Amino acid sequence: GSFAPSSGDVVDVQFSDRYLYVLTDTPDRLYAFDLTNGIVAELGSVDVPAMPVRFEVKGRYAYVIAGSSLTSIDLADVARMRTVGSVALTGVPTDFWMNDRYAFVLQSAVIHSYDVSNPAAMTEASLTSTAAAGSFQVTGRGSYMYSSDGDQTGTFYITDLRSPGALVAASSLVGAGGSYMTMVGDYVFVADGNDVSVVDITNKSAPQFVTRLYGVRFGSMAIHGEYLYGVTLDTELKVYRLPSAHLATASVGSLEAGTLQVMNNGRIAGTFEVGGGLSVGTAGISSYGALVVRGGSVTSSFIGNRTV
Repeated sequence: GSFAPSSGDVVDVQFSDRYLYVLTDTPDRLYAFDLTNGIVAELGSVDVPAMPVRFEVKGRYAYVIAGSSLTSIDLADVARMRTVGSVALTGVPTDFWMNDRYAFVLQSAVIHSYDVSNPAAMTEASLTSTAAAGSFQVTGRGSYMYSSDGDQTGTFYITDLRSPGALVAASSLVGAGGSYMTMVGDYVFVADGNDVSVVDITNKSAPQFVTRLYGVRFGSMAIHGEYLYGVTLDTELKVYRLPSAHLATASVGSLEAGTLQVMNNGRIAGTFEVGGGLSVGTAGISSYGALVVRGGSVTSSFIGNRTV
């Protein structure tokens, strides 16, 4: 099936839970659609600043870069979405990436960081930064952000985000530039409109050029499983199968993986350590031993019934 917002050209789309959010210009609005049971139903919309570029959904808020501002929108009631905060940008925004607390906005080819921990009172964390100057697009993961300028002869950059108030250039790789990127595991695919470069980012201090897919004129692309999907500049959809290993069974002494996906059940014989957060589905947590929660100064919340 297909659908269209009330009017306007689509600029960006994001999925969150069962909702599809669509950003348009002329008019400059953010729309929310319900995808329940495969039926697309428009629930509501809200005005955004002129000339919207991109947006990200984080929890109950959407963050939009448009014109000369970064704007936060409350999505708690999608039928009555409302703007709650805005911070002025110092340049022309072209792209941005967010972690849990900061938004890193590429504006006038320079990266600036903004503290969005309070969506109603966002503040700029870095006033100036020469890290990755000249970049066209950004993406990131963990404590690092990846960006590139607009052509193949240009540069691929890695920026250290561990001090958001003073962004530091971690490394760069000449000859792997482009205008569109996607990332899977420890590899970044960079499209320049003529070819696609593959960069190994395992070592953040020394990224390595892996290979180049010649004549692959992707304007946008995404990776799912072992397949690379892309839309060419001629509006053709093309699919490439990426090299991988298919093993019926294997015994491995040590395994390091950028992203690990288990299709069925998993069993850990020893200790399982998680460095970030842990999300558990509706089946809950069943513990045959003690359950200890150490939050320090962080407040722990329990929602629903509890039996002790």
